[in-house]
Parts: sequence; C-alpha cells; structure tokens
Amino acid sequence: MKRLTDGLLRLNPAADDNPKLADFHQSLIYLVNHDDTGAIGVNLARLYPTQVRQLAAEQPELAAISSQNLLVPNLLCGGPLQLDMIWILRRSQSNYHKAIANEQLTLCFSSDGFQNINAPALVGIGCTSWSAGQLERELAQGLWLHYPSDQELLSSIPFSDPPLFSIHQFLKLRFGTPVLDP
Repeated sequence: MKRLTDGLLRLNPAADDNPKLADFHQSLIYLVNHDDTGAIGVNLARLYPTQVRQLAAEQPELAAISSQNLLVPNLLCGGPLQLDMIWILRRSQSNYHKAIANEQLTLCFSSDGFQNINAPALVGIGCTSWSAGQLERELAQGLWLHYPSDQELLSSIPFSDPPLFSIHQFLKLRFGTPVLDP
C-alpha cells in the first residue's frame, strides 16, 4: 500500500477551477507516507514571505540550522492543516521523537529533528493529509496527477513555475545534486 509514498502529487489542471481545491492550485505535494490509514504530505510550492532566520527567536530549534543547509531561506506553507506545527524535511538518518519517515526523507516535528543538520533541508509550517482511502478515491476521480520519485522521470516533468522551482528543490533534497536549472 506504500506505492504512493515518496512520490509527488500535482492537482490536475482540469480541477483548478474547483473552489474546494483552491488551496492546491499550482501546488506540488510531496507524499511522505501513504498506507492503510491514509496519507500525509507537504506542499513544496508555496513559500511564506517569512525567512526561517526571522522565526529563530520564537522557535529556538531553528537557530541551530545553518542557512547553508536550507534549500530555500523562506518558510514553506506545507498545507492547510496543522498551521501551528513547524517541521523540517530532511534526509532520513535516525529516529526522532515526533516524525514520519520513509526510506529517503523524514518529516520531523520535534526539536531533535532540527539538530545536526549537515545536508539540504526544508523548513515549513502546516501539512496536507488524507484519511484512509480518501487519496485513492481522489486519484480515481482524476483530481490528482501522481509522479513516482524517480530521478529521470521527475526531471522531465513539464511543471510551470513555481512547481518547476519546487521540483528542483525536491530533487536536490531527495538525490543530493541539482538536476534542473531553476
């Protein structure tokens, strides 16, 4: 059932005019996990004007992150849910107190996930989730386009900006080297 884990979702352009999906127009959702209980992901295509450094006084765990390890200096708006929860998306290295992980990346919500960052990472607030069977139904209805996380396929997806920028950042995070020119 983890077939969608570590993949990307893009709202089908035919659904762009659906008011219920307005939060996902020009979004690129990275699915951190998909199983029998549902799915969770974060939007990589929406940036807050706030930089991570500006929040360091309010969120002390952010002060430990070097700006050199941030793929983008701004905070990402990960989705319409959990807008009070800050997270870091980083390469999987170990178990963290509060985190959701797959074989490649970990979405950390606890302060221990913000420590010892020595590889590219993204920081954001909010997430996107689906209940059991919900994402499958939405895919069957044609609301989403799914792209498995394969470097060759991902680098050839014809996204328009800002999703092109997002896919570039995802490839750097997932595979470690830039594949596209933003």
